[in-house]
Amino acid sequence: MYCFIDDFLRSTRPQAPHKRQLSDAELLTTALLAARFFGGNLAAARRYMQQHWGMKALDKSGFTRQLHRLH
Repeated sequence: MYCFIDDFLRSTRPQAPHKRQLSDAELLTTALLAARFFGGNLAAARRYMQQHWGMKALDKSGFTRQLHRLH
């Protein structure tokens, strides 16, 4: 799922000019996992991604802010 989202985002829009802690594909993948497997619980999905996929740790408010900034 992550690879598809990453390829789609790269092909449909230019790269973000500033560095973020997480890529847009990582954010969207985590949000989709939360919706599908964790009943919409972003905190549980973030923990899962950190433990099983090595995603960088980002606090809840930082994750939510970055998610809301997506275009």
